[in-house]
Amino acid sequence: MSNAWNQTRRIKRLAVVPMTTPEYNEWW
Repeated sequence: MSNAWNQTRRIKRLAVVPMTTPEYNEWW
């Protein structure tokens, strides 16, 4: 379950961070 949880957090992070931070362009 740990792996699944980490994956979900990772996906949510990638989906939420770019939408809330306009600086995400520098990350990519």
